[in-house]
Amino acid sequence: MTFDHHPITPSESVRFLGVLVDNRLTLNDHTESLVKKGNSKLFLMRQRRKLEMNQNGLKTFYCTNIRSILAYTSPVFYNFLSKTCKCRLERVQASDTKIIEPDLEYIEMLKFLDLLTPSDFINTAPKSV
Repeated sequence: MTFDHHPITPSESVRFLGVLVDNRLTLNDHTESLVKKGNSKLFLMRQRRKLEMNQNGLKTFYCTNIRSILAYTSPVFYNFLSKTCKCRLERVQASDTKIIEPDLEYIEMLKFLDLLTPSDFINTAPKSV
């Protein structure tokens, strides 16, 4: 295939407006990218916990540095994700909130911190018109 006499090579995936779209439109690559970015912040969160940052500070760190990664453009693509991909995003949040208060179960932790599951958070996010 060519365009203006230049060869065009098909790509396995492409980043479009911050969303990594693969050639089968599965969004698996995008989910993998989000999970890696979210998990890379776990170390920083653990360091803050070791420095005895309080729960409110850890929650703020989580919301600003990790949840913002998970939520970026998610109202556009989240409902198209497979159940497996949605679970992977949920596990990132579960791991992060476990750092804040290790003794609580995940659902109790969400109530305690007044947080929503990724699905609820994304589906209740304000939509721009």
